[in-house]
Amino acid sequence: MVSKIVLVGLSILSRILFPYLLDAQSAVGGWNDHLNYGISLDVTVSPKTVFSSNGLSLLSFDKEYRELRRLSTVNMLSEVGIASIDWSQDYETLVIAYSSTNIDLLQGNSVMNIPDIYRKQMTEGKVINKVRCNGKYAYIACGFGIVVIDLEKREVRDTWRPSVDSEINGVNDIACGDAYIYVATDNGIFMADKDSDGLAFFGNWSRVENVPLNRYNAIVYSSGKSYANNVDGSSGDVVYVVDDDCAMFLHESG
Repeated sequence: MVSKIVLVGLSILSRILFPYLLDAQSAVGGWNDHLNYGISLDVTVSPKTVFSSNGLSLLSFDKEYRELRRLSTVNMLSEVGIASIDWSQDYETLVIAYSSTNIDLLQGNSVMNIPDIYRKQMTEGKVINKVRCNGKYAYIACGFGIVVIDLEKREVRDTWRPSVDSEINGVNDIACGDAYIYVATDNGIFMADKDSDGLAFFGNWSRVENVPLNRYNAIVYSSGKSYANNVDGSSGDVVYVVDDDCAMFLHESG
């Protein structure tokens, strides 16, 4: 249900932006790309700009001047194949995660590449599912856990592995609350003290036991509660509210 709502919103946004794209022409003698900018798979917003990913490249839309700009490997980005994007308001930085697990930090007209995950030799779980920014950190939800990037120092700070008994557990989404961080994984919902320095150790994470212990693909935090989407139900998606008393919040039949 959460995913379908997001896709509808992205479809509407792409229709709004597309007329502006028709007027965007490259300079005479300059390079151009032929990527499909008529669809939108992921969106993040800054006070001045809307960023939209079509999975291969980006559109940026200036809300004040109503100007549209295409961003790709032709003029700025390190790669094609974008897995997720998110905007850090605190550091005015767009975090771009690629399907290859490479990462770009876009600030103004400058891009810094962070290839740590891309270069890491792994046998399983090497995939990026979602990027979430909160405070000075960008949290990268991966198939093997969470990579924490310090946006001030522009470097990888830590790797977290929310799981039971240290097994590989894919993290699909992350939500930062006032005191806790919540993660949607392939094996339930996990939570931990947001300010803890020991989250690389699986034992410092708690699995939320009073919701079904299967796969969750999305989670958001709002008004003191987290809402997580369970995609393993045979009768369709189920959204659970996660607080002191977890309960079903919304159900959509498959």
